[in-house]
Parts: sequence; structure tokens; C-alpha cells
Amino acid sequence: MTGLRKPAVTAALATLLGMGLAGQLASQEADADPSPTVETSADGGEAEAAKEDPPAASAYAQVEEPPLPEFPARPELPNDGYPECREEYQKGANYLERTDLINACTVALDTYYIKVLLPHRQAMIDYQNEISRLYTEEVAPNNAYQNASRNTFYTAMIEEHGRSNPDGANMAQARALEIRYAADRSYLEDRFCFNTGCNGYQDPLKAFPKEVKAIQDAALAEMEAEKEAEKLALAEARRGSAVSSTDDRKKAKGSKGKESKGCGRARKRGSALGAFLGGAAGALGGFGKTGSALLSGFSGLVVGEIACKLDEKEQVEAEKATVTVLTEEKVGAKAEWVSPTRQGVSGSSTVTELNAEPNGKKCMTIADVAIIDGEETRVTKQMCRAPGARNYMLVA
Repeated sequence: MTGLRKPAVTAALATLLGMGLAGQLASQEADADPSPTVETSADGGEAEAAKEDPPAASAYAQVEEPPLPEFPARPELPNDGYPECREEYQKGANYLERTDLINACTVALDTYYIKVLLPHRQAMIDYQNEISRLYTEEVAPNNAYQNASRNTFYTAMIEEHGRSNPDGANMAQARALEIRYAADRSYLEDRFCFNTGCNGYQDPLKAFPKEVKAIQDAALAEMEAEKEAEKLALAEARRGSAVSSTDDRKKAKGSKGKESKGCGRARKRGSALGAFLGGAAGALGGFGKTGSALLSGFSGLVVGEIACKLDEKEQVEAEKATVTVLTEEKVGAKAEWVSPTRQGVSGSSTVTELNAEPNGKKCMTIADVAIIDGEETRVTKQMCRAPGARNYMLVA
């Protein structure tokens, strides 16, 4: 009996499995059949039993990203405009003219540095700040951008920042011009001192004796020409009309006044005795102003308007008075002098202002007075001492 039961059970399982597979296949065929179920209408036609609804939109459907913002235009330096005047000073006929040309070039260089190089550096800083702003305000907080897009912008921003730093590739041209500016200015400082006697160079009155003599001769010749012209004008006036002796004296006095003006012009033609006083960059003042005229060629402490009225010994006395008040270094210091050669000639030097700067530069304003036969000539001059220097020099 037992041997007969096993085949029966096996046959039953096979039947059940067959039925299950058949049902599964039928279900799959029904799912695979895309044709809609139809039914017969009242008039015998077929009608769709149901129409499929469109699929519902997914809450996670991806929205298309907006384009990433573009970087602003990078600031660019002009291709030209750097002052090509470094060697122009060599065209000067004497140390005075060379000094003026050196100062003119220095002012041009400082102007370029202040108006072009410094603004460009600031423009690059502003450019970097704008790139950072784009990321922090427009890219990073915007959920429309995927993380990959944010990271792409951030990486590009960091790279552009690096290229735009002072030592980056975008600043290479500006760096080269800044180096050139510093070298040119240092060179001109040296040439200025070579022509004016500062920083260990010889006094120009001794270094360029031929030029000094030529300058003095030219100044004297011009003054003599002015005097001669005034004499001729006075003689012509006398021939044209009869004048009293009183009128003659008035004209003579007026003639002295004109002579004083001619003497005053000597200040512009005198020896350059200024020193490099620092602080020119930013002040656009060159290395120092040219000094005043000394027709005798003694030294650089008596200005031309007075020097051309005094003989050499009187100039020495006037110079001693200036040295005395410079030594005192205080406002109100006064020293008087009297001519050793002429009656009625005297003068004084008085400190009217004293300025000391943090870098060690010190300047004094001194009022010089010369009295000649009762006629007073008053001139203000500025004496300065460069940082670290021992002596004051006439600069204006």
C-alpha cells in the first residue's frame, strides 16, 4: 500500500504547479497587452471601456539649472603712458637745468604711480571682492544650483583670486611697472644728489666751477643790460622834457626799485643747493627745489635778492647770522650783522617757523633783512635738514 501512495502525491503536486504557472503566464500576458478593454455599445459598436490617465508629476522631478553668473571684466593697465624721461636730465646745459629736469621727471613718475599704478591695484582688489560676492550672494544660497555647479564656480573663483593677487599672473604687468618705477626713482635720486651735493656728493659750486661761472656771468650780464636800459630810458626822458632836480631824484629812486627786481631774478638762476628730503612720492614735489642765487659763489645760505646787493665780506657776515639761528633751532631766534666794509649796511636773520616731521626731516623758515643806506630788503627762505643729515641746506 505504501508503494502506491507516492506516485499519486507526486502527480497531484505536478498538477498544482502546472496550474500556478499557467495562471502566472496569463497574468503576465494581461499586463503586457496594451490594448484597452472594449465593450459593445447599444448600437452594436465597440467603445472604450476606460481611458488611461496621464502619469502624475513626481515631486522629485529635476528643474533645469539657470546659467552660472559670469565674472566681471578684469581691470587692465594701459599699454602706454609710463614716463620715458629717466635720461632727459642729460640734456641740461648745467647742473641747475639738470636738476630741474630730474625733478620734472620725478614728478611725472610719481604722478603715474599715484594716478595709474595705485588705482589699478585697488581695482584688482575690487574685482576680487566682486567675484566673492557673486558666489556668496548669488550662487551659494541659490537652491536652483546643484552642488556640483556650486563647486565648479567656487573652484573657478579661488583660481581667479590667486591669479589676481599681488604675486599672481594677472598682476605681472603691474608688478613689472612698479619695479621699474622704484628703480627709476632711485636712479634719479642719485643723479639729483650728484648735481646738488647731497648724500656725500661734492658741493656743486666746487664740482661744476665752469658751469657756476657761466651762470654767474649770464646773471650779471642780464642785470647790467637791465641797468643800461634803465639809464637810456632815463636819459631819453630828460631830453624830452625839462624836469626839476626833485623829479630826477624820484626817477633815480624808482630806478633803484627796478634794479631790485632785476636782482630778484637772480634767485631763479642761482646754484641748486637743495637736498633729497624724502616724501616726494604722494606730494608730487620732486626731490627738492632748486636753491637760490649766489653771485659770489660762496655758499648756499644767502638768497639772491640780498646776495646780489652785498659784497663778499658782507655775504659772509649775513651767512654767519643764518648759521647762528640754525644752531639755536627755535622760533624767534635772531642774529644781527654789520658790514665790515661799508657804512650804513647791516642786516639780520630771524627764525619765524620751525617744522619737524616724524621721519626726522626738519625745516626752518628764516626771514633775512638787509639794510643798505636806509633801504630795507626783506626775503624769506626755507632751510631744511634731511633725515639723518647734520647740516641744513637752502631749499627755497
